[in-house]
Amino acid sequence: MPLQEDNLLYITINNSIEYLVDSRDDYEWFTFLSKINGIKSIKDILSQNNQDFRDIKERLEESVLLDIIELKPLFEDQSSSSKA
Repeated sequence: MPLQEDNLLYITINNSIEYLVDSRDDYEWFTFLSKINGIKSIKDILSQNNQDFRDIKERLEESVLLDIIELKPLFEDQSSSSKA
């Protein structure tokens, strides 16, 4: 789960801060990332925040390709933590 402070979201990988997301630069992406908890589906996160998938699609694809976010099927054991 990302660390959050005011308008900033810190993305850690292997206990090291690797990325910083500022809500003032990209509010849609910031909002989406701040709701990732390893349990909710992408669809649930988007609907609960009245977001459109098109607003985060490009950044999500890039994050998955760079191994920043790991997508898992909903039926898979959720006990292991996700990267974001």
